[in-house]
Amino acid sequence: MVNENLIKLAELVKKMMTSCRLCPRNCKVNRNAGETGFCGIGQVSKLCKELVHYAEEPGLVPTYSVYFAGCNMRCEYCSNFIMLNPAHVGESVEHSALAARVDHALLNGSKTIFFLGGEPACSLRDVILTMAYIKSTAPVVWNSNMYISPEAFELVLQISDIFLADIKFGCDKCAIQLANTPEYLKNVRRNIILANNAGKPVIIRHLALAGHVECCTRPVLEWVAANCPEFPVSILELMPTENTSLQSPSSHENELINAELNRLGLKKIHYTINHELPRVNIKTRTVESILHIRRDGSIAVQDTTGEIIDMLNKI
Repeated sequence: MVNENLIKLAELVKKMMTSCRLCPRNCKVNRNAGETGFCGIGQVSKLCKELVHYAEEPGLVPTYSVYFAGCNMRCEYCSNFIMLNPAHVGESVEHSALAARVDHALLNGSKTIFFLGGEPACSLRDVILTMAYIKSTAPVVWNSNMYISPEAFELVLQISDIFLADIKFGCDKCAIQLANTPEYLKNVRRNIILANNAGKPVIIRHLALAGHVECCTRPVLEWVAANCPEFPVSILELMPTENTSLQSPSSHENELINAELNRLGLKKIHYTINHELPRVNIKTRTVESILHIRRDGSIAVQDTTGEIIDMLNKI
């Protein structure tokens, strides 16, 4: 049975897409007529990949992760850059078929549903229409850069149970230089406060970068401590790519970050691979996993399937 309330919610998004204002860029293109703005998405969103994911914050995995192509930011260090152009990647979303795969995963051991990208808010109508066909009641995790318009975020709040909220930068200067994103702090901070006011559980994610501890990491942590100190903070590690010269923090910078977390009394949680989780025995479409061996011998992994974890255990 289709959830008619969600169908109506999707219609509200469709109206917003006539002069698109789903994100703060306010491109105002008519996506319903096939026009595309900064995110590159037209009337129908593109499904880029799906997988049962085991490497997320504790309590959320295993999760069935649904990735949509297209994004409203251009982070220099993006490891999913191949997904930025929906015209050349992915396939059009078939809502009932995608919902059936989600239900199958949830019946076979997945604990949560992740919607992410790119930025899933750019595909909000297709996310909602997919949810209208999902029969299971597992928590919906909105994995987001939080660069969403106030009008759209009010709808996101209605469909999401948990937020994985990126705060990428601590100043607008770095947001412009590293991600071509104007008015970054105002919009992201507002949406995190709105999620807090709505009583939604939020995990703050921050990707610390070498040379950006003082301008970004410290201000991010201070803002969280002042405005939502109960939110746990997950410090992510940079996935090396060929597109950037940016590096992970030095050992000294990592010591400063940990000292700041302790000083501010923030709860740090770890984004790690849980090798002990039972495998979700379902087949999904082929997913390209990326493994990168760092100079110190540690391994960075993107898109950590059960097969990849089993391989790492053998190594």
